[in-house]
Amino acid sequence: MKFKIAMNEEIEIEAIEDTELPEIEENKSRKKTSIWMTKYEYTQLIGYRALQITCGDTPRIDTKGMMEPLDIAIQELHQIVIPLSVKRTLLNGKVEVFNVNEMNIRNH
Repeated sequence: MKFKIAMNEEIEIEAIEDTELPEIEENKSRKKTSIWMTKYEYTQLIGYRALQITCGDTPRIDTKGMMEPLDIAIQELHQIVIPLSVKRTLLNGKVEVFNVNEMNIRNH
């Protein structure tokens, strides 16, 4: 997904599984984008994780009383146990990868 965040700036957002992280080069010391999770990243992470749970992946939280994969995915994200990361591709082609525990989550 691509989104304009300023008049002349565009960012591509993608949810990735933690198993894909070693293939991506990242510079942890100097990230250029915000540590705040956007509503688009939030929605994409929850949707992708709900799909994984629907397809048979084991939830990483206690699901007592929860039946819907979407509810489970939301709780996993807020408890920061979701096995996904956010990959941001900048206009210059560089890639920044954030683990969920490195990001601030707003109440969406």
